[in-house]
Amino acid sequence: MKLKDMLSEVRDLLKISGLTDNEIKIYITLLAEGPLTAKEVSLKTGIPYAKIYSHLEKLRRKELLEKSGERPAKYIVKTPYLIYAYVKRKVEEELAKLRRIVSLMERICMNKGSSSREIYVIFGLNNVISMVTLSLLKAKKQILMAISNIPYEHFRELISILRELKGKCDIRLLVSQNYDIKRFREDINDVGIELKVKDEMFGSGLIVDEKETVIVVKDSCGEYVGIVAKHKHLVDIARTYYEFLWGKAKYAHNYS
Repeated sequence: MKLKDMLSEVRDLLKISGLTDNEIKIYITLLAEGPLTAKEVSLKTGIPYAKIYSHLEKLRRKELLEKSGERPAKYIVKTPYLIYAYVKRKVEEELAKLRRIVSLMERICMNKGSSSREIYVIFGLNNVISMVTLSLLKAKKQILMAISNIPYEHFRELISILRELKGKCDIRLLVSQNYDIKRFREDINDVGIELKVKDEMFGSGLIVDEKETVIVVKDSCGEYVGIVAKHKHLVDIARTYYEFLWGKAKYAHNYS
């Protein structure tokens, strides 16, 4: 791949990071030609010299550039892995905002004729995971979760949400022995989850604040189906079954 094409791809990546057009110009120029003085950056980017220092300092505060101690000072891009971390953080922040907005939209929908939507069905793994995400975002006190048939990479998408709820909710997680239990323990080590392992479980599920339950199963064709219930009696039944499984399960640190 030619340098021009590579820089074009970097530019596209930076556009989703929240950097301004001028900041992107400066970063790309220093990536390709740095280290450069402020005057050289101004000449190569076409950004007026009177404004160049402001942009350079903003990039420094974002920890994307370094400034030498010589006179005149030169600027250089820090290790490219930092831009990856920066973009990743910005994307995660935007996704968190999006999840909250969608959650609010979902609540508005639920409030319209909620009595007719106490039970509804969702098809497809991605749709099911989205619904589980929305349910988690509603949690105020307690989350009871069971995982037995969901691919592990999809569960990992939920860990950041669970981490946000650390200290706010009592979180219990019941997992099937078919998973890599050591990996589970490592990935949720900082989340504050009470983890148990069960040899056999039927499907996966979630109970939030004793107000809503999500049951995840596979149909005869192998498609994921999510059943969402807000009816008190159904939530109570799900809770009773969960407590039964929890009592039969082993704590992960005792599992071998």
